Amino acid sequence: MYNIVGAGLAGSMLAKDFDNKGIEYRIFDARLEFSASIISENLFSDTWLKDVSYIKNSLDFIHNNYKVEKRLFVNKNIKKELYHLPIPEVLKQDYIKEKVIKATKEGVQTEEKFYKGKNIICAGFLAKKLFNLPYLDALTGHGFFIKKQIEEDYINTYRPYTHEKLMNWHNNLVWYGDSTAIKHNNYMKKRKNYIKNSIKRLKQLGINKYEKIVYGARPMNTQNTRQGMLVKINNNNIVMNGGWKDGLVIYPYLISKIYKML
Repeated sequence: MYNIVGAGLAGSMLAKDFDNKGIEYRIFDARLEFSASIISENLFSDTWLKDVSYIKNSLDFIHNNYKVEKRLFVNKNIKKELYHLPIPEVLKQDYIKEKVIKATKEGVQTEEKFYKGKNIICAGFLAKKLFNLPYLDALTGHGFFIKKQIEEDYINTYRPYTHEKLMNWHNNLVWYGDSTAIKHNNYMKKRKNYIKNSIKRLKQLGINKYEKIVYGARPMNTQNTRQGMLVKINNNNIVMNGGWKDGLVIYPYLISKIYKML
């Protein structure tokens, strides 16, 4: 029995592949603030990743397993097709809602009980805490859900490495995403100012009311931002995470490699 810790993109995609192969597993997620299991924009384009060797296999995995939407984005009057994968289509919902506090050579310990099995840690913050991984960090951001329809989605780059997005999401909501590339510790120090600036930009778009603000984190492998992180800690613990640069497209590639470690 495998214990998948984290029901964000990495853990949920691995669970999907285990489902396809008939492999038994449990999946855990405590849905903590800044958890990938709460929010992910799930935007990708084959042109963004044209130099990545695994792009075709990853796209095949995504298209074969999930409902992918084509979206038209406008950036400074340039129209471009991107893919959007609605997060409810990806994330596992039938997880064990318990916080894992320890990963051992026999299994995982939650605040409630011990679960015996081999562990695959897909929760970014937790993986770093459990194993003191030197190259795993996180970028943090926030976004707003809005009850309003917009005529045209767009993505705008208004400062280096940060994208402002306004798009028709799902469940009759509009998503306004902002400040998506700030290291977590730095973000927390200036969180109020970042949110204040986002609300100001939102008002400039003519939107004065939002339903709620949502926080998210994107784990990254600072040693190699294009390859994600796949590390065998010991015979019973593997870490799979760090999909910052390539986002959800990195995980099918890492999943294909993980079987050699199991």
